[in-house]
Amino acid sequence: MNEFGFHSMPSFYTWEEALTSPSDFYFNSTVVMSRDHHPPAGSLAFPNPNAPQGQAQMTSAVEFWLPRPIESTANPNKTFAQWCYSTQVFHNMAMVAQVAWYRHGAGKGENNLGALVWQLNDIWQGVSWSSIEYSGRWKVLQYGLVGIFSPIAIYPFWTARNETLEVLIISDRWSSVQGTAQLTWYDWNGTQLLTEQHAFEVPSLNNSVIVQKTGLVENILPEGRNETDVWMLVNVTAEVDGTTVRNEQTVRSL
Repeated sequence: MNEFGFHSMPSFYTWEEALTSPSDFYFNSTVVMSRDHHPPAGSLAFPNPNAPQGQAQMTSAVEFWLPRPIESTANPNKTFAQWCYSTQVFHNMAMVAQVAWYRHGAGKGENNLGALVWQLNDIWQGVSWSSIEYSGRWKVLQYGLVGIFSPIAIYPFWTARNETLEVLIISDRWSSVQGTAQLTWYDWNGTQLLTEQHAFEVPSLNNSVIVQKTGLVENILPEGRNETDVWMLVNVTAEVDGTTVRNEQTVRSL
C-alpha cells in the first residue's frame, strides 16, 4: 500500500497566526499561494509558480462536490473562512472514502488490512495534506479518520454506473463480531423519512455486506424523494472485548 493524500487549507484561525495584512486573507493571495507547495516549485522562485495548480485542484473539488462559498464583498474574511472550511470538508470526504475502500479489502482476495495516510501534522501554517494544523487544531479530516479507523466501522459504497448501494461492516478484530446496524434517511430539515435495522456477524479480520440494493429511485431512496433533498445516516453498535463500540457515517449525495 502506497501512502496517499489530498491537500486542504488550514482554518482561518491558523491563518491568522501567519497573515499580517488584510489583503492576505484571500484564497489566491500571494502569501497564501507562497505557502502552497503542491506541486513543488522545483526552484527558488517566489511565490511557488506551480501553486495555482494546487489551488485550482482544491477549488474544482469544492465547486464539484459542495455548495460554492458565498462571496461577500462586505466581509471578505467570511468568504475566506468558508473556502478554508470547504476545502477541509472535501479533504475529509476524499480521504475517508479511500481509507474505507482499502479497509474493505480485508474481505477481498488482496486481504488488505491497512492504509498509510499522508499526513498527520504540519510544520507551518499553510496548505498541506495534514489532518492536524500547525497550531494543533484538528482539521475536519482528523475527526473523519478517528471514525473510519475504528476497530468496527460501517461504510456505504455507492457505484453510480449501475446505481448500486452496498453497506459494509468492516472489522479488524481477531474474533468474530456481532451487532446491529441502522440505516436512516432524513430530509434537510432533519425529518426522519425511513429507517431499517440489520443484525450482523463479521468474521475475524473481514467484512460483511449488510445491504445491497440496485436502482436509485426504485429501491434505495425514500418513496417520492430524489437524491438532492435527502441524506442517509448509517450507524453500527457492536460488543468488542466487553466494550460497546459505535460508529457512524453519512451519505450526503448519491
